[in-house]
Amino acid sequence: MSKMEMCTVFVTLKIKKECVEDFLKVMETDMIESRKEAGCLRFDVLRQDDPKPGDGEGVEIFNLFEMYTNAEAMAVHKTLPHYLAWAEFKKDPRAPVVQQDVVKMMTAFGESK
Repeated sequence: MSKMEMCTVFVTLKIKKECVEDFLKVMETDMIESRKEAGCLRFDVLRQDDPKPGDGEGVEIFNLFEMYTNAEAMAVHKTLPHYLAWAEFKKDPRAPVVQQDVVKMMTAFGESK
């Protein structure tokens, strides 16, 4: 597998504080099940512990770091029940996701095990 084929995303999420517990439940399942996928090389859920001024009141910030063997593996990921549960969570009437920013990346140096 070449580095150019790998599909990597870094997602920043602002989640309403009152929705964090539900977010963590959905995301834990998504992470565990994603790591079982043949095409998933890495799936990490990170919680920021040092909010910056301007990050917003009443939110907590999380990051997702996901790495797949290729774009097809990521596309398959988005059809699976654990991803679909995350997609449904985002549609919750409470509007739990205040902001979502996705950065697509390619590997410049390094390898995944």
